Amino acid sequence: NINLFAHDFPLYKRYLMFTTGIGLTLNNYRFSSDKTLLSDTNRTVAGYDYDKNNERINYKKNKLAVNYITIPLLLQFNSRLEYKKSFHVATGILFSYKYNSHLKLVYTEDGDKEKTKRHDEFNIQPFRYDATVRIGYQSYTLYASYSLNTLFKENRGPSLHPVQIGINILNFDLF
Repeated sequence: NINLFAHDFPLYKRYLMFTTGIGLTLNNYRFSSDKTLLSDTNRTVAGYDYDKNNERINYKKNKLAVNYITIPLLLQFNSRLEYKKSFHVATGILFSYKYNSHLKLVYTEDGDKEKTKRHDEFNIQPFRYDATVRIGYQSYTLYASYSLNTLFKENRGPSLHPVQIGINILNFDLF
């Protein structure tokens, strides 16, 4: 996640704030087998790719990248007015719009390393809605989010709800 712009609106001093902004969410889903996404307009399924000799390709890298523009709508509670000495908790919704999705595939064919990118919609939902919670102290925050809608369009792929868990480290002295 990369926040391009964020703004806090104090509701009660800096103890209670509404936080919003705009950012990018860059998701990478790595596949643990040589199966990759095979897509058409009807359904996205997992399957194997074959080379020009009709032999199954063994991938060294096989991942789906899905990139979003994200707008958070969060309610944040701070234990102190000074952020650098504050324990904070935030919860809310992340609204996201998909602007890109592609497969990145790396494999060897006839002794040569091959890299390809397959740009496709893969029947991925254009909009995503995540419930999120963030808990931290000073500039360190643990976060988790859960997608309220499925990654793929209904009946067009597996029913998956992406989950993200991570650590956010900020140092406001840099700005």
